[in-house]
Amino acid sequence: MKTVLIIGGSGHIGSHIAQILRGEKFKLICTYSSQKNNLPGISLCKLDITDRKKVFTVFKKYKPGIVIHCAALKNIADAEIRYDETIAVNIQGVQNIADAAIQMKSEVVIGLSSFKAARPEVSIYALSKCLMERLFYQYDMLGNTSFIALRIGSVLWAPATVLRSWERMVNESGMIKVTGFNMVRFFNTIENITDQVRIIISHHTILRGQTIAQMIRPVRLKDLLEVFVSKYGGKYTKTKEKDTETSDEFLFSDLELNFAVKKSIQRKIFYCRGFHKTNKRKLKLFSSDTIKPMNKTQIKKIIASK
Repeated sequence: MKTVLIIGGSGHIGSHIAQILRGEKFKLICTYSSQKNNLPGISLCKLDITDRKKVFTVFKKYKPGIVIHCAALKNIADAEIRYDETIAVNIQGVQNIADAAIQMKSEVVIGLSSFKAARPEVSIYALSKCLMERLFYQYDMLGNTSFIALRIGSVLWAPATVLRSWERMVNESGMIKVTGFNMVRFFNTIENITDQVRIIISHHTILRGQTIAQMIRPVRLKDLLEVFVSKYGGKYTKTKEKDTETSDEFLFSDLELNFAVKKSIQRKIFYCRGFHKTNKRKLKLFSSDTIKPMNKTQIKKIIASK
């Protein structure tokens, strides 16, 4: 039985992945930094990933074959203010995990990555995740441990996402304040992300050293808002957009497509990007302004998984 170490396993994404994988043939260890989230049948371990000595101690104790890295400072606005903490957690923490995984001969390290609606040129958060992906590529060349970064978009019903924000606004005042009706975003479900993680575990030898993203349909924020209001109530009004936000979101930028290939694995289509090989046939731009958005019927189905 392989040991799976989920870094940040007490958070929204990590804990849900752990609960879904619990019924499978894995020994699960979830780490937490401050807030402990009790998960029945799953071992918990306190870990500050910026503490290099502690990271190595945990890896030596559990000897994980599979590492799923979910921990990060994720709030875009907070990252601009707490940039030193963002660098410590999102970059130096990644280095500590990668060094320990290589030393303990872990089979595969999967890092969840999301630029969200921000771009590396203007956002400390997005830049830190971009550097994480580059570090994964470099570490992948150092030994037998596979390193793969998985871009996931925004996770529906996660604490910091729009659905939870709208839910709080409805409960507090009945009025939802939206920064941009015409914004288009990529949303993902925990169930689909867990499926992607399973695929990476099974196929890491052909995905190693790459940043990958499944081709998913984007959602127009105005359509999502109208579906939300029809289901949960409330009214809405438009407010000023944030400086770090963009109208469209990308899972792969135009420049990255020079290094990307498309792969079909278990009936899912993935864009897979390396850092060293130029693709002779450039792929279609993978952004929210080039892919047809979901209709309202499709949106109703995905927000039902609350």
